[in-house]
Amino acid sequence: MSGFPYTPDADKVDQRDDMLQALEDPTTAVVAHGLLNSMAAVKGTAVSLLDHWELFTDDPGLARELLTRIVRQATMASGVLEDLVRGLPPEVASTLAAFES
Repeated sequence: MSGFPYTPDADKVDQRDDMLQALEDPTTAVVAHGLLNSMAAVKGTAVSLLDHWELFTDDPGLARELLTRIVRQATMASGVLEDLVRGLPPEVASTLAAFES
């Protein structure tokens, strides 16, 4: 390690700069917008279930429909994120995988 202990290595600085530039890409904004829409659907549906659970205990079909909506939106968001991760350098992807375990 070079410099002071809190000074990042040059390659880490370059990596961070690359990530910041990627965030400025219009494609990233479109992807983020889609992910936000999916998360809004997941959250809104889950809140409806929690806030009005008594309505769904009498109608299990409706509860199942809402839970299916949550799963569908979460699956879509996960797929987009998996596609993004595939574009990461192998060392970054393996570090993220280590956090998951």
